[in-house]
Amino acid sequence: MQGTNTQTLQHRYNKLKTEREPFLQRAKEAAKLTIPSLLPDEDCFIDSGARSFEQPHQSIGADGVNNLSSKLSLTMLPPNDTFYKFDVDKVKLKAAAEINGSDPAQLDEEVTKGLTNIEQILKNTIEEHGDRVVVGEATKHLIVAGNVLLIDIKGQGLKFYPLSRYVCKRDYIGNVLEVITVESIAFKVLPDEIKELIIKNSNNTEDIEDKSFNLYTGFIRTTRNWKVYQEVEGIKIEANQGTYPLYTSPCIPLRFTRIDGESYGRGFIEDYYGDLKTLDCLSQCVNEASLAAAKSIFLVNPTGVTKIKTLARTKNCQFAVGRLEDVAALQSGKYNDLQVASERANVIEKRLSRLFLLASAVTRDAERVTAEEIRFLKSQLEEALGNVYSILLQEFQKPYLSLKFFHLRKDIRRMPNILNDKNVSITITTGVQALGRTAEIQKMDIWIGAMSQVAPLISALGMDVQTIGDRYAQGIGLNIDGFFIDKQELQKQAQDQQGYDLVKQSAPQLINQMGKLADTQQKQNFEQATNKEQI
Repeated sequence: MQGTNTQTLQHRYNKLKTEREPFLQRAKEAAKLTIPSLLPDEDCFIDSGARSFEQPHQSIGADGVNNLSSKLSLTMLPPNDTFYKFDVDKVKLKAAAEINGSDPAQLDEEVTKGLTNIEQILKNTIEEHGDRVVVGEATKHLIVAGNVLLIDIKGQGLKFYPLSRYVCKRDYIGNVLEVITVESIAFKVLPDEIKELIIKNSNNTEDIEDKSFNLYTGFIRTTRNWKVYQEVEGIKIEANQGTYPLYTSPCIPLRFTRIDGESYGRGFIEDYYGDLKTLDCLSQCVNEASLAAAKSIFLVNPTGVTKIKTLARTKNCQFAVGRLEDVAALQSGKYNDLQVASERANVIEKRLSRLFLLASAVTRDAERVTAEEIRFLKSQLEEALGNVYSILLQEFQKPYLSLKFFHLRKDIRRMPNILNDKNVSITITTGVQALGRTAEIQKMDIWIGAMSQVAPLISALGMDVQTIGDRYAQGIGLNIDGFFIDKQELQKQAQDQQGYDLVKQSAPQLINQMGKLADTQQKQNFEQATNKEQI
């Protein structure tokens, strides 16, 4: 156990906060126009239920963030499927089989089966820990603030920290060097040794059992490994220290955009803050003016013959004494001005809907819109996030897979370290292609439809259908292994079909001949029986 020291995690955290501050302020401004509860103005650890937030005057921001978050989380962790695939080098596997004198096909089947089992074990671990829920919440922060921190706790799964709860330090090319988090922890759950030191160093111990303290967790990269340790009130908790291999980062700080030389990223909302701010102001003006216009006030001429009391007492469909000129409804006369503001707000809302990939952006305002048109527009909008998918591939999916596999190998000692095996290749899918089985079925539909149209022409020109089919499948990212039957098998099936057709053609003649033979045999039997009776 160590006492307090000058270079504590708290001191280092406060030092790195200066670099984080401009990014945090921009993130808070972005949250005010989308989902204010993501990053409140208060940095203290108070219950979110006790906070009050000023809600924006439009909902397109929150709707867009939730929609983008859903799309990103589905591609990062596809449901009922894996975003990774393990495979082995077929050439090296065949060479190893020849050296060992084993059957290459059987060895390939056994290795593939083993890799598939590891894939399923990893998938079940992810499902059991409920990481998809945490990733869904983290992507909201990633879109709004541009930064979020994920930590995988062994046996519990992922935990995320908003930008206001951690600091990060990277080198110029983006390698993470240091991460420090802060969170509140109750005095009652601290180890007894830490409690004693806190009481010893504290000047005021009154009601200390009900107090909470800031717990700082440091993830420091060294030349050999990652070091992890925690501190409370400058006191290091030795029981919570640990190390990780250099290739397995214990924390995953995510960025929406990657800029060399900056430790933090910029959010999606920051790029379109102007449109959101303008739409929010216009929506506020239109809403307030609409409420004012909805208020019904009637003016009565004070020098006229019509009495206010008479009008107030008169019921519906009754008669009252008065003049029509004495009564008039109060009008603001701002209809044209509000029409301009409303039209401008609609233009901005349509533009933001397209940027947020909302369903309304892919549906043309017309009587007939084909499904193919919607599919095309949707794919075009999805491709706009291509750069984001590439960043998430490098900064989330690969580190996340490495960290999960590291924890899994601690539970299953005999599991081979395939991530560091040069003979095993890892394929990670991202973007719309990571949506699992549905995307695979769509590719098959496209491939089958295209081949059914061009196959007759290819055969007529004397071209190889299988070769062209392979090239087309590679272009759309579809694996068609096993789709085509081997040529020898085709010849065998053709011969079998010819034999079947021959039997089918000759079957009626054989049946007629057998019928004639049967009739002849019957006649002979009958004649013999008749001759015996005559004798």
